[in-house]
Amino acid sequence: MTISENDISQAIPVGVDDGYAQTKVCSPDPASLRTDVPGIPLVIPSRGRTGPASMGGAEGDVPPSVYRCGHEVVTVDAGLIDPEETRGEQYKTSALNRAVVFHALHRAGLDEPAARGRGLCLVTGLPYSRYFASVGTRDNAQIEAKTLHYQQPVARLNGSPIARIVWHTVSPEAVAALAAHNVETRNPGGRWSAVIDIGGQTTDIVLVTRNTDGVTIDHAHSATAPTAMLSVHDYMRQKIPGLSRRACEDALRQFTHMQRALVRIERQDQDISELVADSLAAVGAVIGRQADRLLAAASADIDLILVAGGGAEALGRFLRIRGVEIVTDPQTANARGFFYKARERIREVRARGRA
Repeated sequence: MTISENDISQAIPVGVDDGYAQTKVCSPDPASLRTDVPGIPLVIPSRGRTGPASMGGAEGDVPPSVYRCGHEVVTVDAGLIDPEETRGEQYKTSALNRAVVFHALHRAGLDEPAARGRGLCLVTGLPYSRYFASVGTRDNAQIEAKTLHYQQPVARLNGSPIARIVWHTVSPEAVAALAAHNVETRNPGGRWSAVIDIGGQTTDIVLVTRNTDGVTIDHAHSATAPTAMLSVHDYMRQKIPGLSRRACEDALRQFTHMQRALVRIERQDQDISELVADSLAAVGAVIGRQADRLLAAASADIDLILVAGGGAEALGRFLRIRGVEIVTDPQTANARGFFYKARERIREVRARGRA
């Protein structure tokens, strides 16, 4: 399909952070679709299962959460107790990922006809280690695969319309959180800034420097660590075998907001607050050591260390790194940064049209 600049100039800017644990969407308020102002971001669990849908009835009875992606049928369901595993390099370009992202766009009110025929200008991301193949070298194969991913066949099984993407690009995830912070606080900080982006499967630790050409990543002191929120789940399951992913998520949510965690085990409510605290402390200490070691080696006068990502609220205070700042609404920071990039792309195209 050929996309014209007119399509892009009329498009709706959308940022999607398709995390292993949660998928976040930042777009304009669906009621007005003003392209300059982001609405309240949407967050849904990255939870679904590939396989035949057992809905029965006529096609129109199938709920909008069931998708056909090529030859596979995927059901997206936040209520699944043991959903399909999202950890692994294959997830970001899988049928499950495609269904979850299109369902998130549906939940955000971006399907046709609600989008009024304008299409979406979409920005998504990849973890640092997948965006860059080696020090400073983009992994073009990974980036291209992700860029083309949402152009692959996808349809809702009940036949209802889905979102239409007219343009899509891929960015490194952690840098997007810094971009969101800079835009929203109107404070770009000093010369050196670092971002610790704690996701579901991985944590990006990225050091950037600001110069006359914009922001440049210090690749020698940036990396992706294989420790993040799902590592906390693993730690908890070592102590309580058979604890479901949903139970882990519920316990962590309770503890983060109330400092207490109750889960139902063998038909009884049990207080596992101590286990949750121990799990967060253990994983937080590992991430903190990894980040401290990497950033200390840079010998740079770092003005700002931001903590972002879905794991920031739960793990941020356990990092044991002096002077860190948790960004506003950290779990949606990357999606908001992607939104601003999509908005800028639309503005650039419109400016060329007026020239």
